[in-house]
Amino acid sequence: MPRVPVLTSGREVMPSGFALRFMGTDRAELVDVDVDAEDASLAGSYWSYGVGGFLETGDISRLDFYRGRTVGGYPLMTDPDLVEAFYFDHGHIDFQEYYQP
Repeated sequence: MPRVPVLTSGREVMPSGFALRFMGTDRAELVDVDVDAEDASLAGSYWSYGVGGFLETGDISRLDFYRGRTVGGYPLMTDPDLVEAFYFDHGHIDFQEYYQP
């Protein structure tokens, strides 16, 4: 099974997720998940077209297709402010660097 990086809501992965929900805040978190071929393809598209396209052009519609979709059980992060904040905090994420077939 391939392993891919997923940018998701901190509410989904943090033990303190309850505190994030209670305080009404969120942040993008990177997790590695085992996926099938279909999810691996969706994750690759998300990173290149969705996140990469949004960060390069500022066009938030690049994230629209991924809203409500999950990879490996984690919802994909589509909040443009949180995607940008993650990028500014962590820099460019190379999908191929994390992808493990």
